[in-house]
Amino acid sequence: MAATVDSAMVKQCGRLAESPFPPRSDAALHKRTRIICTLGPSSWDVDMLGVLLDEGMNVARLNFSHGDHETHKRTIGRLKEALAIRPGRHCAIMLDTKGPEIRTGFFAAPNDGGKLKFAKGDPLILTTDYDHKSDGTKLGCTYKKLPTSVKPGGQILVADGSLVLEVVSTDGTAEVTCKIMNDCAIGERKNMNLPGVLVDLPVLQDKDTKDLVEFACPMGVDFVAVSFVQSAADVRTVRKTLDGAGGTKIKIISKIENQEGLDNFASIVDETDSVMVARGDLGMEIPPERVFRAQKSMIATCNGAGKPVIVATQMLESMVSNPRPTRAECSDVANAVLDGADAVMLSGETAGGSFPKEAVAIMARTCVQAEGEFDFDAAYQKELATMRESGQDKGDSTREWAKGRISRSASLSVVESTVSAATQASRDAAAKAIVVLAASGATTQLFAKYKCGIPLIVVTAHDSVARYAQALIPGAYVLHVPDLVKYGYADDTGDDEPKMVAEGTKFACSLGLVTSGDDFLCAVHSYRVNKQKNIAMRFFHASSTTNWRDPVGAGLAGAPGAKTPPKTGRQNDSRAVAPAATQSTGMTMDMVDVKQPASAVAPKKPSMLSGQTAMMSICTAATALFNKRSGFRPTRGLSAQGGTKFAPTTDAIVATTASRSARFDPETGLSPAMRVT
Repeated sequence: MAATVDSAMVKQCGRLAESPFPPRSDAALHKRTRIICTLGPSSWDVDMLGVLLDEGMNVARLNFSHGDHETHKRTIGRLKEALAIRPGRHCAIMLDTKGPEIRTGFFAAPNDGGKLKFAKGDPLILTTDYDHKSDGTKLGCTYKKLPTSVKPGGQILVADGSLVLEVVSTDGTAEVTCKIMNDCAIGERKNMNLPGVLVDLPVLQDKDTKDLVEFACPMGVDFVAVSFVQSAADVRTVRKTLDGAGGTKIKIISKIENQEGLDNFASIVDETDSVMVARGDLGMEIPPERVFRAQKSMIATCNGAGKPVIVATQMLESMVSNPRPTRAECSDVANAVLDGADAVMLSGETAGGSFPKEAVAIMARTCVQAEGEFDFDAAYQKELATMRESGQDKGDSTREWAKGRISRSASLSVVESTVSAATQASRDAAAKAIVVLAASGATTQLFAKYKCGIPLIVVTAHDSVARYAQALIPGAYVLHVPDLVKYGYADDTGDDEPKMVAEGTKFACSLGLVTSGDDFLCAVHSYRVNKQKNIAMRFFHASSTTNWRDPVGAGLAGAPGAKTPPKTGRQNDSRAVAPAATQSTGMTMDMVDVKQPASAVAPKKPSMLSGQTAMMSICTAATALFNKRSGFRPTRGLSAQGGTKFAPTTDAIVATTASRSARFDPETGLSPAMRVT
């Protein structure tokens, strides 16, 4: 039997600092926005990796533009060492591909610390002969199609724009004559950008394919960040490569770094798992004054599609050499959060900077401050309005959910309708947390789409799902329960679902989110009966986790093949209502007896909401949910009683499809079930 939340546990779990394991900083514990740290010489020893985890690192990024496979393997090994002494912590691993870069060649006799000096106004010939050793008058490059791609008057940017060249002429075969526009000294093999030019290179170079097949898949990394994604076809190419090498669970992050990627952004979002706003190269490819607008637009599109979005590059660049960021950098991080970014990323600050710990710490604190100003209700209402405008109920996306991916075309599926309703009802009922039982992470991801400001307790048996939720789901607190596997669509017994909710409630208590047995929580999970897939939402007191009804048993009594409900205290309660003898046809929206007194914990203060008010919240959510799903019209609404107070009418809410129905009981305030096809 699942353990209850008792007063002793509340007292014991209330202080995480008493744990013998290294504590997290307050900002690391309470921030919603995720932080991605690039690992390098400044951060890849075990002690520093542990410090970064304590300060708020959620994803470790391995930049495959540098280093070899053995170096990165050792880094992953040290990260696992740091995690081993921090049980319960999760950190995802991201492989960032080198991508289709254009680079300059080598020097014959470099000076000035391995650099060549170039003077403003001098001519410079770029040659496609990469073996040419430059003396300052001719410079090799890797792009064979350069002479046919650029035109006179166009610009070429070298070394992140440090050296600006203007195209004077091209011979159309092997050489481009340029004019140097500024004094500069650069080193060998620097990156080259061609603003406004479609670079005709495959998204995966030979090195990238080798990195994915020989490293990403065997090592089981969680994400692959793909450089210079320009089309949905690029994403499909990467997906095929990963799947063919056994990397079906690896998520794809599409890095948008040029105008072509912006032009095809909508189709890229439909195909990819998540997006990175890679402002470094993007700022080279488009005018820098337009980057902020592109960033806001991409974030808004990803938010609407339910796809995680990361803002990256030069967020705290000055901290590579300084212990404090500039005020503009802090504002940059904060505005990314306010725009709706799910994660922010550090590059050189943690890979090679002098102050990696301080960079992560100030970024975490800045995120917390920005989140305090975020209007979650306005974001939720905006998303609902967008969904209505885009056309409701375009069809369920069972295949997409099975793959763990979410498509914009699947707006307001049964799962999404439930998540939307749970977000609103939890806010109205002042729920302390939402417990989500996660099998793939897709349902959890939808809570991020609807900007749920309530903490998410993600309970999962799968370590990959735990790392994913910790990596890119804002506000998620992850509990990995590897022994509790009997739940979700893949299992029709559901024996572990009540246990998982109880464990999630205890975990919320340990985090200080639940402080009283009278605190409300909401549980959302999928389950299966026979061949029917269902999704359930229910509210309960923290003290009543042992009385949480198993939807497979109690929720479907009388249905063909249904199990007999276990005889727990909840079913023996004289106020309990026997579930309707109706088979669920797609979604169960259930609620336990919120009027039940909290017997296990003496409440420290009066409950914020009465059972009737909480009942009103779920009724309101159900009404909204029915309106979202086509073909459903509630025959009764909610009647006003006593001025501003609302309660179910005598006839309650009845949702009808064909001959199936479900009904609230006005005497007890209980709902046996609300079912939606």
